[in-house]
Amino acid sequence: RQRQMCIRDRDRSGLRVVYELVLSSSGTVVDLELIDSSGNPAYDESVKKAILIASPLPVPKEQPFFERTFGRGVSIEFKF
Repeated sequence: RQRQMCIRDRDRSGLRVVYELVLSSSGTVVDLELIDSSGNPAYDESVKKAILIASPLPVPKEQPFFERTFGRGVSIEFKF
């Protein structure tokens, strides 16, 4: 059974979470790590699910640029 998480309006102001993503050359998320929690587990989990649903992500066509920028992982900050 899947549990749906809900973030109340009063609980979502100023939320910030950071995930580190490792992408394959096709843009598929191959690793996802929570680096800095927002302190709100429902928000953190909803961002994680959104990242995974969006996979594969668009990536630059230039392979050397992709490998320098995304190949070893990139930290992305999400704010609400």
